[in-house]
Amino acid sequence: MTDLTFYQRFTLVAFMCTFLVGLLMLSVMDANAQGLQSQQVSYDAGNDRLTVQVEQVSLKAVLSRIALLSGIEVLMDPRVERQVSTVIEGQALEYGIKRLVRGLNSVFLYGEPDTTKGTKPMLVSLRLLPQGEVDGSMLEPLMLLEGEALLRMMTKRAQANSAKENLAVQRWDQRLKQLPSEYRERIIRVAKKQRQQLELRRKMHNERQERSALRHVKLLAEKERSEEILRLADPERYELRRQRLSEIEQAMFN
Repeated sequence: MTDLTFYQRFTLVAFMCTFLVGLLMLSVMDANAQGLQSQQVSYDAGNDRLTVQVEQVSLKAVLSRIALLSGIEVLMDPRVERQVSTVIEGQALEYGIKRLVRGLNSVFLYGEPDTTKGTKPMLVSLRLLPQGEVDGSMLEPLMLLEGEALLRMMTKRAQANSAKENLAVQRWDQRLKQLPSEYRERIIRVAKKQRQQLELRRKMHNERQERSALRHVKLLAEKERSEEILRLADPERYELRRQRLSEIEQAMFN
């Protein structure tokens, strides 16, 4: 490090400190992740297969994850909320959900079948009530349609190439078709506007980062020039500053 300027050495020390703090944070995050290894909710959108491995986890949380991944709508009576423990290995979505909500009054709703392909009606919605009850006045959606529409729109580009095989995309499209036309158009219109706003904010954020990076590079160059001027004009002071930096490094890493 003897060939580095004072500012370069100072920057390197600061970076190493930040790096060590980052490693500490990653180790903590990794420890937390290891504690959650037994909790898994995944969905194969190509084969419509559900995998759930949970122990004492909120039923609402598990169903919310399933709804997000599969495109199914879930309306749930708050009274059926409970902690669940189950293992479901690669089962058909409907069968897996039935195992998960066993003991509750569950109503499964389906979309229109594709007569051109001879496929069965697709599961698109689930209603959950306490056992023996049929009054759905307390049902609450796990995800609001407006927010879900934005989420689906933001991820649809990445799924565009596999949309025909992606059952989650198909399920969402069928749900939209079942809505009244005015309501459907309003949801899509609002989602498009929100997406544009998010993309604009992301663009502005990236531009700010670029400007900040340019300022940092400019500042670094100016300080390096100042160090070089100091070295030529006052070698003793320059060496004294280098010595102080060396002492700081030794104190930090010894």
